[in-house]
Amino acid sequence: MNTEPRSFWRDEHRLAALKALDILDTKSETAFDEITRVASETCGTPVAAVSFLEGERQWFKSQIGLSLDETSLDTSICANTIHEAKLVVIADLAEDERFESNPFVIGPPSLRFYAVARLETPDGLLLGAVCVGDVRPRPQGLTEVQASTLLALARAVMRELKLRSTNKALAENTALLNGALENVDQGIVMVDQSGDVVVCNQRAIDLLDLPAEMMRAVPKFEDVKRWQIAQGEFADADPKLVNAIRHEGNNIEASVYERRRPNGTVLEVRTNRLPNGGVVRTFADVTARRLAEDERRVAEEKLRESEQRYRLAALATSDAIYDWEFATDRLQWGESRLGQFAYEAAEAPSSGTTWLDSVHPDDRAAVEDEVRHFIVGSAGERWQGEYRWRRGDGGYAYVRDRGYLVRDPSGRPVRMIGALQDLTEARRADEALRTGEERLRLALHASNMVAWDLDLRTEHVSRSDTAAALLGLGSGPASEFTARVHPEDRHKVDLLRLSSLTDGTHAAEIRYGAPDGREIWLSIRAERQDKDRMIGITFDISDRKATEEAIWQTANHDPLTGLANRALFQTRLGDALAAADASGKGVGLLLLDLDDFKDINDTLGHAAGDRLLVETAARLMQAVGDRGTVARVGGDEFAVVLVEQPGLAAIAACAEDILTALQPCFDYEGRALSTRASIGVAAFPDHHRDPVELMKDADIALYRAKESGRSRAVVYSSAARDVMERRVSILREVRQGLEAAEFVPHYQPKVSLANGEIVGFEALARWRHPALGLLTPAYFGSVFDDRDMSSALATSMIAQVASDIGSWMEQGLACGRVAVNLSSADFSDRKLADRIVALLAAARVPTAHFEIEVTETVFLGRQTEDVAAVLNEFHEAGISIALDDFGTGFASLTHLKQFPVDHIKIDQSFVRNLETDKDDAAIVAAVVSLGRNMGMKITAEGVENAGQAERLREAGCDFGQGYFYAKPAFAERVPWMIRQALASASASSPVRRIPSPRLARRRV
Repeated sequence: MNTEPRSFWRDEHRLAALKALDILDTKSETAFDEITRVASETCGTPVAAVSFLEGERQWFKSQIGLSLDETSLDTSICANTIHEAKLVVIADLAEDERFESNPFVIGPPSLRFYAVARLETPDGLLLGAVCVGDVRPRPQGLTEVQASTLLALARAVMRELKLRSTNKALAENTALLNGALENVDQGIVMVDQSGDVVVCNQRAIDLLDLPAEMMRAVPKFEDVKRWQIAQGEFADADPKLVNAIRHEGNNIEASVYERRRPNGTVLEVRTNRLPNGGVVRTFADVTARRLAEDERRVAEEKLRESEQRYRLAALATSDAIYDWEFATDRLQWGESRLGQFAYEAAEAPSSGTTWLDSVHPDDRAAVEDEVRHFIVGSAGERWQGEYRWRRGDGGYAYVRDRGYLVRDPSGRPVRMIGALQDLTEARRADEALRTGEERLRLALHASNMVAWDLDLRTEHVSRSDTAAALLGLGSGPASEFTARVHPEDRHKVDLLRLSSLTDGTHAAEIRYGAPDGREIWLSIRAERQDKDRMIGITFDISDRKATEEAIWQTANHDPLTGLANRALFQTRLGDALAAADASGKGVGLLLLDLDDFKDINDTLGHAAGDRLLVETAARLMQAVGDRGTVARVGGDEFAVVLVEQPGLAAIAACAEDILTALQPCFDYEGRALSTRASIGVAAFPDHHRDPVELMKDADIALYRAKESGRSRAVVYSSAARDVMERRVSILREVRQGLEAAEFVPHYQPKVSLANGEIVGFEALARWRHPALGLLTPAYFGSVFDDRDMSSALATSMIAQVASDIGSWMEQGLACGRVAVNLSSADFSDRKLADRIVALLAAARVPTAHFEIEVTETVFLGRQTEDVAAVLNEFHEAGISIALDDFGTGFASLTHLKQFPVDHIKIDQSFVRNLETDKDDAAIVAAVVSLGRNMGMKITAEGVENAGQAERLREAGCDFGQGYFYAKPAFAERVPWMIRQALASASASSPVRRIPSPRLARRRV
């Protein structure tokens, strides 16, 4: 058994070093086979190997005398020795306690002598070993020459590994360099100090039209230039450049120049000297760049001419000329007429955005819409519109805007050229008329509205005839109206006047005392006409406000109970905490969960469930009163926010008041229904200030209340949060462990007390934790309360157990029934029996080989009918049902009749003192008698000595299970247990333990 911690072999640095060597699972190589052969011949052993140790296995790169490629670290001799010294020699494995039961010792190749030299990196990471073995012990060990040779061979392996890595890196770098040279956009020619062209990429061949055959043959650079001159390559080049190229020889200087090839291509040529005396010359095609620069120069010249013509045209008009470029949103103005709008050239809007911002707010949307449709539409190239435009002095001018759309060659709009004509004088005469028409329009449409005109100098208001009916006022002082406004809204009237004078228009909504005494809602809209005059309308919006209130009620209240919903509850909780910060008072938070809601809903229907919720809401409202807010935050979940509380004691007392109020039953169609609930209590400042954390506190307390038996109130404590967080942490770890397949079954045999034969096994979950080692349910048992996680763990265990049973059956081994424990959470799945039967069928395991174990808590759940149905399905499928830990819970004997129990397991607490405690002996005898009379098998758990086993056999108990027979072991040990039990079946005494090697006796 591997005694080295798994974490040692799973060290990430060691595994990374091993992975970087790229040696694992590679084919055989002569160099390693030669090392193995030399090791075997030098040491005179029939077995030799070069191996590497991964996280879970020992893999053989080369081996002599072995018939396998790898083995697990559990059985690896190397894994248990190489950490001790550079060279470890074991004269006789059979005499070494660590290896006397090793499969390589007790089975093929039956090793006795073993020597191992470890493979170690310079920084001390252990990777593997060179090992030799003999089937005969060697008391003398290795000779000095053999030992030094074995160490030398280990060093040779490490050198070979380094050589493999170096060669691989060299090949990768070479391929990378060649790939880069062949994929760059520049032609590259490299000449060494002897004048040979040692590098010429395909781009250079293509750009210069060089013959590929010549360039691949490593020609002289001078021969290449002579070939180019003969082909007329430099016919269009400067004669001085041609002369320099012709005579430069190997003394080439660094330079940069451009030249045109005969085909018209323009090349940029760069030359640089290399440190070794050679040179590198690059060639880049810059034809497109040169062409673009020429085109740009022509375009710039045309633009200068166009701008001159534009400037002359602008000087000849009386309008303000503009040029709006769409791509940049830049707006440029002509030089002549901006002054008529009180703008200097630098002050005028400089973009389309600022131009649109300068349009009067009342005109802006329409103008923006017209211009946008003009630009993107196809109605023509010209547009005309009229609007008010802000002048440089802050006033507004009426303008006529005429625009012309300019398109690029593809038809895409790129700019608009236009002119602004000032129409202000023409419009002034119309403005007075428009004011009169507006007042007339208000009067005509003032049904149940009041039109008014306020003289700001005298504070006198002229109101329409409808004012008497709506306001109870006629024309008169403005103060008469203000006096009837709700005191809390009078500041809105003052703000209305101030904002209208400042911004031109404003609106407000206020509460007003109507003539009939009702409080109504009014909307006021005001507009400044000039510095001494304001006009507006006032109308009734009470119906709209009532609708808004109804909508708010719907959005913030539960439609069934009328209580605040979750959204309003969270707002009230946040407000209460903020107020408590300021006042120094406390805030209480109670979370309630109805204890019997699901049962009532499932058995009596949703109508009964709704009636229960309504009754609960009414009792909560009465119990809480004006101390806070009651909300329904989920299906059967309620919450209470208690405000201005003197302390935690008062909050807890309120929780007790609620429990008392909910205690009595109420009648529903002749049935007595209960509103009992569990309550979690949290408070500020005793607990968290943050509303989210305070909710967590109350939720944790609620969980503790349910866990403690329901129908009670539990106050939050930090210890409870620690427990909850620990539970969540374990859930997360278990989820990761399941994904990593770290959970495995260990098997403990059940032995017949009559003849000593193994009649079955109990499969116990064990967690091979990567950091903590082998863990039992004592560490992770809390996950069985979580339905999903318990189901996932049960499914994983049963699948592995079914696979193991199938394996034993293929070996012809009689393993009896193998039992797996199921939790109460597992039985919340109504398809549980179908799932397990399907897993057994998939593994081709008969149900006669399977048993489930349940504790009495399964019978005491709130879904007894479902549990009974699932157990009956197991029974009908041929799966045995065992009642575990019998006598330690709260189940009654009625459950033995109510449920299809085949097997009773006496808890070890009654077996422990069986020989000395008469009461325990009487209980065991009673349980055995009860079980036998009801036709059930009886197993005693926790049997630890022969005396207990004998007393149980005499009492008539069928089977025994405990450390006296064997401790739980991994699946690979089960075949050995079965064979050993069969081998000793002829012993005279039926009370005997299963013979076990030292390996099996270790605690697991």
